[in-house]
Amino acid sequence: MERLDVMDVLPVQLVNLRAKLGAYSRVQILHQDAAAMALSMARYDQAALVFLLHEQPLPIRSRTLAEARRVVRPGGKIVIVDHHAPRSWQPLRAPLGALLRMLAPYSLALWRHPIKISMPLQAQRCDIRWETFFGGMYQKLVLQRS
Repeated sequence: MERLDVMDVLPVQLVNLRAKLGAYSRVQILHQDAAAMALSMARYDQAALVFLLHEQPLPIRSRTLAEARRVVRPGGKIVIVDHHAPRSWQPLRAPLGALLRMLAPYSLALWRHPIKISMPLQAQRCDIRWETFFGGMYQKLVLQRS
């Protein structure tokens, strides 16, 4: 039987999720730090990091990527969706930059250090598909473990 594990470092997020899910039994909620998971190697077929990395400084982001690779089986996929530096012509570039400076300063680090460049060496050995959306505002990476 397939199941979904959802992890967060903040207990309040897990409490909110549990309330929304009700008794849906295929979702296991885990209190974990993505940069130091207490999980066995090669545990998952897939992992998704959705708008997580922009919340982390570069050294923590690198550890999170290494951990994601560690817990995904060879042949498995890691999907990453997060902020990216908008193209110069993107009309939301300036207002978004100002907003992120106030609310999510590590997001701007993703503008200067794209995820595909700041990945640990082990993750760089994966097959990587990368694309951006909405004039470069968002990026998606799909890493296939070898």
